[in-house]
Amino acid sequence: MKNKKNNNNGDELLKSGLKKISSLRSGHHAKQPPESTAEFNRGTTPLMKLLREIRNRARQNSKSMANSFRNLTASKIVTLNIEGNSIKLLEVRGKTVKKWARVLFEPGKTGEGNPDKYADLGVAVKKLMNASGINAKNVVFSTSGLNSISRIIPISPETITTPENIRALINETMPLTEEQLYLSWKIINTSDGERQIYITGIVRDEFDSQIRSLKKMGINPGTIEYKPIALSRAVNKKDAIVLNVEPASFDVIIVANSIPTVSHTTPWQPDSLEIADQTERLALTMELSIDFHNSHYPENMLETPPTLYITGKLSADTALIAAIEARTGYNIEPLTIPMEFPPHFPASQYTTNIGLALRGGAQSVNLKNFLAGLNVSLSKKPSNNQTQVSSDDYESLAVNLLPKTFRPWRPTAKQVYTTIALIIAVGLIVPFFQATADAMSKTFSLEAQYNNLNNELERRKAEIKKQEPIQAAINNYKLITSMAGYFTADLEAIYNTAEALGITVLSINHEGQVSSTTQEANDISVNCSASDYLAFREFATALLETGRFTKVTLPEESYPFTTSGIIKVETKATR
Repeated sequence: MKNKKNNNNGDELLKSGLKKISSLRSGHHAKQPPESTAEFNRGTTPLMKLLREIRNRARQNSKSMANSFRNLTASKIVTLNIEGNSIKLLEVRGKTVKKWARVLFEPGKTGEGNPDKYADLGVAVKKLMNASGINAKNVVFSTSGLNSISRIIPISPETITTPENIRALINETMPLTEEQLYLSWKIINTSDGERQIYITGIVRDEFDSQIRSLKKMGINPGTIEYKPIALSRAVNKKDAIVLNVEPASFDVIIVANSIPTVSHTTPWQPDSLEIADQTERLALTMELSIDFHNSHYPENMLETPPTLYITGKLSADTALIAAIEARTGYNIEPLTIPMEFPPHFPASQYTTNIGLALRGGAQSVNLKNFLAGLNVSLSKKPSNNQTQVSSDDYESLAVNLLPKTFRPWRPTAKQVYTTIALIIAVGLIVPFFQATADAMSKTFSLEAQYNNLNNELERRKAEIKKQEPIQAAINNYKLITSMAGYFTADLEAIYNTAEALGITVLSINHEGQVSSTTQEANDISVNCSASDYLAFREFATALLETGRFTKVTLPEESYPFTTSGIIKVETKATR
């Protein structure tokens, strides 16, 4: 309705301007003094002012129409946050908050006798959706900080960050085991070049109960985020303290260098406490959290006094807020939300939901462009000395904590690409089917010719095989005849060498055989004696030097050294 009204005003202004321009041209204002050239150039004449006003109004109308178009085409995001004894739903489309709803829910009290205290959670959420008109199957989900835990572990640049090594570091740091927690982690790089592992864990039992109850009613929490990260993203400050105060619990989050380094959730019952007691407990918890942060992260110590942002249902309690400011002396800044919303929307009570909606993985709008073009605050703009940070700082911690056991099966990129490639391949094969059939027909013809030639070849091989025994006998005879001459030459070489060295050959024994198929080496045993052991050894060396033998073996020696015995000589296998 607002955009339609602006468009009507623009049309009326345009018509009025055209009438005035027409009257100026027709001389209705001839009685007025002529306008000087200098006034016209400066744009101070009534005509120029009118044209400028028409142009500005047209720009406003076009910008309004563009925003309306973006809101209509933007995807819907529904966030679900369970805060102790309340359920909060928020529907966001594009940059605009559309609907919100809240209902009280006491875990374990709606299902009498049921050991699962979250058994009726899905029913309560479904009823709230039906009553508010916020219907969605997929939601971005965040549970209470009482069911989760986080740690930051600094690591050196050379540390090998395999899953096994990270689990070993977690086991040394976390007070609970993987049997009790669903663990997720993200490796982040600090501004000084160091690396850290940001670890989050969700208690398995209560988390499983919540997810099963939601899925039973057809509600799929496809994305689950750690609550302190969602709050830090909504606050969107580099260094800050976030105090999220709810009727059943309160959270203290220390944000340093865009990372929620310390997050502490405490159950409480504020209705049973006076404002002074409530204030003291909140202030003391914040002071302890700051001391813990400063002692563990001295390189990122918070300024004094730190900037404090208060969110949650009790942030509307002005008396409590004033008491906290007086007790702590902290500078309490109003919250700035980068969204458009109705004036009566209690944004500070839905800060967690807003942080979930701003999650980069949950919407298509880039938050960096979001912040650059829009700055809508709850009450007033932030102070000039407070730096807003890029969404990339918080998106580095945007990890989906939903365990794989609860995630629906989705094809991987590799599977999608493989399927597409198969479809394309099939499409390419079909046009060539006829060509393939022709090629197969030719192949069968060639195969028949090959079989005929192969049969003829086998017949001729059989004939050749019949002639092989005769040819083998002839070859064996030739080999024996030729080898006999070689044996005679071997014996002659042995006797000549022995005679030259004064060795007495007592006997020579030949071993081995020669056939047409195997030409084995032949061994000759020479029984001889010498005047001393040196001549005996020299005889063996001289036999090798004749070139007719491949190996000469002396008998084993022991003191006194051998002067006689059998020397084995191995002849060459092939002549």
